[in-house]
Amino acid sequence: MADITPDKKKAWEASSDFANYFCTYAYIYHQKQMLSDDLRMQSYRDAIFENPNHFKDKVVLDVGTGSGILAIWAAQAGARKVYAVEATDIAVQARKVIKANNQDHIVTVIQSKIEDVEIPEKVDVIISEWMGYFLLRESMLDSVLVARDRWLKPEGAMFPSHANMSIAAMCNEDNSNKRFNEFSSAMDGWRGFVDNTKIAWGVDMSVLGNAFRKEQDQYSLHTSSWEELNAGDLIGDEVEIACWDLKTCTLEDIKEVRAPFAMPISIMSRFGGIAGWFDVDFKGCPENPAIKEVTLTTSPFVQPTHWGQQVFPLYPPMQVCEGDQVVGDIVVARRTDNQRLMNVKFDFRIRRPEDDDASMTAPYASQDSQRIVLAFFCIHGLALLGELERVDKHQVIEWIYSLQIPPDSHDPSLNVGDCGFRGGTFMGNIFGCPPSNYQSEIYDSSNVASTFAAICMLRTLGDNLARVNKPAIISTLQRLQNKRTGSFSSVSSGSEEDMRFVYSACAISYILDDWSGIDLVAMVRFINSCLNYDGGVGINTGAESHGGAMFCAIASLFLSGRMMQLNCEQSDLVRWLVFRQQGGFQGRCNKNPDSCYAFWDGATLDLLGKHSLVDVPSCKQFIYSCQFLFGGLCKYPDTVPDVMHSYYSLAWLSIAAHSSNNSDAERACELPKLAVLDTKLQVPVFPKLSDTLKKEKAACK
Repeated sequence: MADITPDKKKAWEASSDFANYFCTYAYIYHQKQMLSDDLRMQSYRDAIFENPNHFKDKVVLDVGTGSGILAIWAAQAGARKVYAVEATDIAVQARKVIKANNQDHIVTVIQSKIEDVEIPEKVDVIISEWMGYFLLRESMLDSVLVARDRWLKPEGAMFPSHANMSIAAMCNEDNSNKRFNEFSSAMDGWRGFVDNTKIAWGVDMSVLGNAFRKEQDQYSLHTSSWEELNAGDLIGDEVEIACWDLKTCTLEDIKEVRAPFAMPISIMSRFGGIAGWFDVDFKGCPENPAIKEVTLTTSPFVQPTHWGQQVFPLYPPMQVCEGDQVVGDIVVARRTDNQRLMNVKFDFRIRRPEDDDASMTAPYASQDSQRIVLAFFCIHGLALLGELERVDKHQVIEWIYSLQIPPDSHDPSLNVGDCGFRGGTFMGNIFGCPPSNYQSEIYDSSNVASTFAAICMLRTLGDNLARVNKPAIISTLQRLQNKRTGSFSSVSSGSEEDMRFVYSACAISYILDDWSGIDLVAMVRFINSCLNYDGGVGINTGAESHGGAMFCAIASLFLSGRMMQLNCEQSDLVRWLVFRQQGGFQGRCNKNPDSCYAFWDGATLDLLGKHSLVDVPSCKQFIYSCQFLFGGLCKYPDTVPDVMHSYYSLAWLSIAAHSSNNSDAERACELPKLAVLDTKLQVPVFPKLSDTLKKEKAACK
C-alpha cells in the first residue's frame, strides 16, 4: 500500500499524460469547482447514506479520491476500511482533510496510479467520480475498470453502477450568433492583417485567405463547446445513444461508441445543433440491490452541474418543424494524439413526415407543377458545392424518368407536341392508373422548361440519356415553335411565347445534339426583333429590356452557333449590362439589385468575354448580404431564402471564381471554391454525351 516512489513519480510527471490530464487535479481550485457542484454532491451523498447495506462494515475502494470527500462519507456511513487512491499531489491535501474530519483511522490515502497500487484485500464497493464531459472525456473509466477487475469481490457493487449518454436537437440563437460573430470578427481581423502586412512589410499574405477562412470556420462554427443549457433550448425529446452496466462492461465497450439515432422534433424552430449529456445511476448490484436508487443527471432539465452539456453546433442552422426527425449515426472515438480526448462525428439528415409520401413541404406545395425545376436548382446547387453524393442518384434518376411523357402507345398522333417531361409528380396519368383511353388525359403535357431541367439533371447525375425519347422531344420542339415569329411556347396549347422557351429549346437541342426541331432562321429573326434601342433585349418583341431575356437570347445564339447573326453591336449589349450593376445587379432599369441577376447579367457578360468589367468584390458583398442566417440565399437582404435565388447566387460565384479574366482584386476577395459552371447551360460542366457513350462502350468491351 505504499505511495509511488520519488523516482517513478518524477518520471510520471514528465509524461504527456500527466501534462495533458493529471496535473490540473493537483490544484485545490479544481477540487473546489467540483465540491461546489451541489447536484453532484447531493447525488453521491444520497447514494452513500441512503444505502447503508452497501457501506456498513464494508471495505471500500475510492478511485481518484481527489479531496477525499467520498472516502470521508463512506467512512461516516460505517465502512470498516476505505482505501482512497489518488495519483496527484492533491493526495497530500486529502490526508489533511480526512484527518481534520476524524476519519484517518478508517481511511488510508495511497498516492499512486490505480494501475500500480497494491492493496491487501478484495473490496465490497468501488466508488469513484470518474465522469468527464459527455461522460467519456478524460477516459478515467479505464482506471475504474482496472480496479474492478483486480479488487472487486464477485458480489461487490460499483458506485455508480450504470451510465448512459443522451442527445437531443437544440436551438440556442445566442450561441449561434456568438459563434458567427466570432467568425466574422476573425475574418475582419484577417483582412486588416493582410492590408497592414502588405503596406508595412511589402509582403502579400492574401494567398492564405482561403486556408485561414477554413481554419476559422472549423474553429468558430463547427467545434463543440461546453455550455449551460436549459430545457427551453431543446426542440425535441432526448434519445439515449449508449448505456453500460459498469459491473460487466469491458474496456473495448467504452473505447468507441457507434450508434444510430432518430431525434424527434416537437416544435417549429431552427435546428442549431445537438446537445449531449449523461446520467449515472446508483442501483447497487444484483446480489445486493440499492435500498434507494439514485440518479445523477447532467441534463438541461435540472439545475446546472460543472459538467454542463456538450454542444455540437450546426452552422448554418436548419429550419425544422414539429413531426420532423433528425436521423443518422454518431461515432464517439478517442483521439489518436491524446487518448483522454474524444472525436465526435455525426452523420445525419432531416426526415420529414412528407418524406413518407410524394407531397411537398408546405412552403413549396403551391409549386408542385414545377417540382422538376425546383429539383434542378437543388441538384445543381449540390453539384456546384461538390456535395452531390448526399443524394441517392439512382433514385432521383428514376423519379425524373417517371415524369417522361412518351408518344401515345395506341396513336402517337394524339399527343404530338406533348412529349418530353412533365413538371411535377401530381400531374397527368402518373397521378392514378394509366388510362385506357388517352383522351381522358388530354391535359397531360410536357413543358419545355421542365424538359430542359430534366435532361440537364440526368446528365449531371451521370445518366447517358438512353431512355430519353429523343425523336419525340424533337417533334415536340417543332410543334412548340411559332414558325411565323420564330418564338417558342412552353406547352403545345394555351401558353405564352417568349425568350425563356427559346433558350430552353436551344439548350435541349444542344444537349441532345439534334437541331432538326428548330427553325434557326426564324429563331434568330425573333431574337433580333426583341433588341431594344437602349442596348437591351426584351422577353418579347417590344417588351422592356430585361437581364434574364438578354441571357436567354445571347446563350441561345451561342448554343446554336448563330452569334454572328445578331443585328447589333456587342458594345451596346455590354453597356446595358454594365449599367445594371449597383453593387449587385438589377434585372431592369429603376429596380433594386436582386441576387439572381448577378447570374443573368454576369453570365451574359462572361459569354461576351467582358467579365472583367464586373466589380466582383462589390457583387460578392451583395450576394453575401443576401445570405439567410439559417441557410440559403434570398432575393434581397433580410428576406426569405428560396432554392432559385440560392442556386443562381452560387452560379455567379462560380463564374467569378473561375473566370479567366479575374483581376488581382477579384482573386483577393476570397471567392468560395465551387465547381466550374457551363455558362451557356447555367449548370456545372458535365462530359459531352458522346464522350460518355464512348466510355460506356469501352467499358463493355
